[in-house]
Amino acid sequence: MKRGSIVENIKVGREPFGAAFDSNTNTIYVANYDSNNVSVINAKVNSTAKIIKVGKQPIGIAVNSITSMVYVTNFGSDTVSVINGKTNTLVKTIRVGRGPYGVAVNAERNVIFVSNLLSNTVSVINGSTNEVVRTIKVGEHPRGMAFDPTTGMLFVANSLDGSVSVIY
Repeated sequence: MKRGSIVENIKVGREPFGAAFDSNTNTIYVANYDSNNVSVINAKVNSTAKIIKVGKQPIGIAVNSITSMVYVTNFGSDTVSVINGKTNTLVKTIRVGRGPYGVAVNAERNVIFVSNLLSNTVSVINGSTNEVVRTIKVGEHPRGMAFDPTTGMLFVANSLDGSVSVIY
């Protein structure tokens, strides 16, 4: 098998948007925007193992590799779906800001960050209680985020004002 070549195409839902990988369970999770679900793919055999119904228009998806919890931003319902990656079942739906888009995880502290595109905020979720514990105002239309576990800094890309919010 040659590196950089397609090995297989796996069928998922309509308009797959975000994808995340759990190295502990060798599982891929795909947010299907137009199907309102998440495809669970067994990466050992490259086949869909399960479909999980989530909120409207799922976009962003991330895995806490320590807890095997999966977080899905649902743009059309202003929620985050929490999936138990060990059982691949929906365990909670959390209301966040308007138009949740990106998601990043601080696995060590079990904190989840969600960028809310239409309310220009970041929701901070306690992964132990699955509750929003803080809302932080950022630039215009926050989308992608990156968390640096070494410094504890969160970087939020704000698409309409050409800025990056740095949160500590």
